[in-house]
Amino acid sequence: MRLTIIMACVLGAFAQHAFVMAQKPMPLNSLERERWYYSLEEALQNPDKVYKLSLANRKLKKFPMEILALKNLQILNLSGNQIDSIPEQISELKVLQILNLHDNRIRALPPTIGQLKHLKRLYLAKNRIVYFPPEICSLRNNLRYLDISNNHLSTFEIEYIENCLPYTMIYY
Repeated sequence: MRLTIIMACVLGAFAQHAFVMAQKPMPLNSLERERWYYSLEEALQNPDKVYKLSLANRKLKKFPMEILALKNLQILNLSGNQIDSIPEQISELKVLQILNLHDNRIRALPPTIGQLKHLKRLYLAKNRIVYFPPEICSLRNNLRYLDISNNHLSTFEIEYIENCLPYTMIYY
């Protein structure tokens, strides 16, 4: 009886620890050891074990909403597609650290981009972006790299981003 109670406490503590760990991002150098997934179907078979997903150069026209089931996703590469918008629900990827949307057809980011508190690198080069939502400023403490080159941004918009993200290395 006592052993059962102890085991239940240990398993409960382990489950709680695993949940807490899932809500915190790994250090980027630790992520290097994690497996890349190149198929959404394969990733969805074990969604809790997916930390890195690349669907680059797949001729995708829409953001695959199934990605949102990958709650531990920390690196997402959707570069080289034909995606024209990012859904508001992107904020559900709570531990996302690197988001690569380079070379798509994106015109604007949703305001919820500002809720990605762990985002460190954001690649937006070669899109059709003309403005950023004010919520992007919420990323000022963690975002370290932003590539906005080859977009349709005015000088005013670039200055706004520079002032809003003073600790971020910005390429334009």
